[in-house]
Amino acid sequence: MAPLLDESFHAETWSHHQETCSTTALPNDLTGDGVSGVKRSQSMASVHADVVTYNDSATSDSSGTTANTERKDTPMSSEGEITGSNGKADAGKAQSAHLALQEVLGDGTCDAEVSLLTQTVPALEDDVILEPFRYLSSLPGKGVRDLAINALNCWLEVPEEMTGVIKMATNMLHSSSLMLDDLEDRSPLRRGKPSTHTIYGPASTINSATFLYINVINVLGKLNNSQAITVYTEEMRSLFIGQSYDIHWTESLKCPSVTDYLRMIDGKTGGLFRFFARLLIAMSPHQHHHTSSLDHLCALLGRYFQIRDDYQNLASSDYTAQKGFCEDLDEGKYSLPLIYTVNNTSDMMLLSGLLQCRRFGGGLTFEQKVLMLEHIKASGSLDYTLHVLHTLYVEIDTEIGKLERHFGKDNMQLRRLLAMLKV
Repeated sequence: MAPLLDESFHAETWSHHQETCSTTALPNDLTGDGVSGVKRSQSMASVHADVVTYNDSATSDSSGTTANTERKDTPMSSEGEITGSNGKADAGKAQSAHLALQEVLGDGTCDAEVSLLTQTVPALEDDVILEPFRYLSSLPGKGVRDLAINALNCWLEVPEEMTGVIKMATNMLHSSSLMLDDLEDRSPLRRGKPSTHTIYGPASTINSATFLYINVINVLGKLNNSQAITVYTEEMRSLFIGQSYDIHWTESLKCPSVTDYLRMIDGKTGGLFRFFARLLIAMSPHQHHHTSSLDHLCALLGRYFQIRDDYQNLASSDYTAQKGFCEDLDEGKYSLPLIYTVNNTSDMMLLSGLLQCRRFGGGLTFEQKVLMLEHIKASGSLDYTLHVLHTLYVEIDTEIGKLERHFGKDNMQLRRLLAMLKV
């Protein structure tokens, strides 16, 4: 135990402090309650005297000699009260010192602050963290996933209340993936408006998107079905793995094979289609034996949706208005048209040089994108991609026919959705 400070030093220091305080008044804005610096100093001297008297009595034994700071004759009870022979007197002096300190502070601010610090306060609301999500949700979209949920439910007949929960969870996940995609791809536009991260910044966008992934678990709890969380974790795992390959190929300038590209789509884009389809199956009041056919339909829809997006990015004037001119070329993303071009171009050195410029320059100029688009068209890539889309369209139409026969019910909603997406 460290020795107590020498009393003569303590008295001398306090005497000097009193002299200084008695001749110097603090400004009112520093005293907080309009009490002058002189009055405050005098009051503080009184407080100090009480505290010193209390300390002296607590650190001296009956013979007047200095004792250890841990008094053996004044143990603390389990309730925290001093129970020694001088306990009541000591506690009274401590209380007097506390009251004197309150008088110095004047307006009771000390007690209010202490009370606040020790009390439970309400949790913060989620308004701030959800603001980027609300902004993105306010932008006009086609609502393809809601339409797809309604169409599949034509067969599965899940109650409306439960389909509402599935739609909410799906839209949260879709919005979260869009916010992160735009940030990772440095995309300035989404649906013709500024991307979320260009308004709220990268940090708030990441925080909001991550919160949505977590909040979906709470939403799925409303389904009261143990399979829901399993479906969620499995499909989100597939989605993030697919996204990781998409980013890896872009950053490393490594062109994937068509097979690997399709595997990436099945995880990244098809995962969200499978997510709501599997939830609908889990919540359906009927037993179904055609889940593998529904999984295949979801994979085909995911592929069609992504490759259609690849094609529109380079060939559609409407898409240019929504996302900018040839945005995928700025991102350096290996879309199906670019993969085909890499494998069939007559000038790989030029194409490679443009891809390198994109990587190190953070994008391409308008003229560079025009030049690359000319080479993509010259390679026959857009015609090839359009042929793939037509093939997938026919395959999806055939798969819908099979499912209609399995369920014994036509699905005009799904056929209308497919027609809406036709290129």
